[in-house]
Amino acid sequence: MRKFSKVVLVIAAAAGVVGIGLTIGGASMGATIAGLNLSKGGFGSAVRQTVKYVSFGDEDDWNQDWDEIDESDSKEAAGTNGEIYLIDGVSKLDLSIRTGELYLKEYDGNEIKVEVSGKHREKVRVGQEGDTLVLESIGRVQDREITVSYPKKMEFEDASVDVAAGTVNLDDDFYAKKLEVSVAAGEFSNDGAVTAEKADITVGTGNVDLENLNVQDLEADCGIGNIDLDINGKESDYDYEISCSAGAVDIGDSSYSGIGHEKKISNPGASGKMDLDCGVGNITIDFE
Repeated sequence: MRKFSKVVLVIAAAAGVVGIGLTIGGASMGATIAGLNLSKGGFGSAVRQTVKYVSFGDEDDWNQDWDEIDESDSKEAAGTNGEIYLIDGVSKLDLSIRTGELYLKEYDGNEIKVEVSGKHREKVRVGQEGDTLVLESIGRVQDREITVSYPKKMEFEDASVDVAAGTVNLDDDFYAKKLEVSVAAGEFSNDGAVTAEKADITVGTGNVDLENLNVQDLEADCGIGNIDLDINGKESDYDYEISCSAGAVDIGDSSYSGIGHEKKISNPGASGKMDLDCGVGNITIDFE
């Protein structure tokens, strides 16, 4: 697990602790979530500082991550200020960015193509570990763009995308048996359809906004940020386990909020399941 992926889990856990604290003290002290200023100072400020100073790490940690990964050679992209990597024999993705922009899209090719442009391209590494494409960036560079292009209709066995403070967008249709998304303080969104048998989504203070999502088994863990999902299907297609420390979970026309709220919902004939855990943020599930 990348160092800044752990930061996301820490943030989510910390948000849960805040909710537990409100649960214990709320009744006796009259505490309400409205009384917390999470956007300026206090807990929110501490989380942002954690992301800023812990998630970026240093080059020694980066080098240790790559001890057993075969780093790929790049070539200059003709007519551009960028580099191109071509990777073959890949069925899994392990993508980690700290800042900048990452785009995933289809193309008419047979290999995975990675294009890197912008400043400090040496702070981006691309390699292969068995059948896994590994990509990782470090530093606080904002003016950097990475595009990962994959063959049309390709289905990945496993796709893991970690974002510290950057932005990720799925430009085209994306298929993966297992999809893992971890966002610390960044953004994750899509334009095409997203299909996964199982999806694990974890958010610290950032945002995940996915439309046209096809998923059978969903786990969503939100710290202080927001997870908004538009899912193809019906609310009754799923069974639910819902936990709210102090945030809110909205599913279709139903809303679950309040301090320390837990609920299990079983629907006859449901073939899918959702495990939704919210700290002090928001999880919204809509159906199309």
